[in-house]
Amino acid sequence: MNKRLDRKLECPKCGTIYLRIPDDVQDRTLIQCSLCDRVLGRWSELEIDFYSQGGGHGVFEMHEGQIIRRE
Repeated sequence: MNKRLDRKLECPKCGTIYLRIPDDVQDRTLIQCSLCDRVLGRWSELEIDFYSQGGGHGVFEMHEGQIIRRE
């Protein structure tokens, strides 16, 4: 398994995985990169991608929009 998340979660502009997620996030909410402000997609799409890469199995954690691999 890769140690780094990619696909929709990685910003194609700056290459980071650091999401700006509002407190009142809904499935249709547009999510931006916290570093460069590029729109990455809708929350529902990004959440599906996160879980498909192991986010639902304790492999990765999300804290304040930053996704990190659990050791």
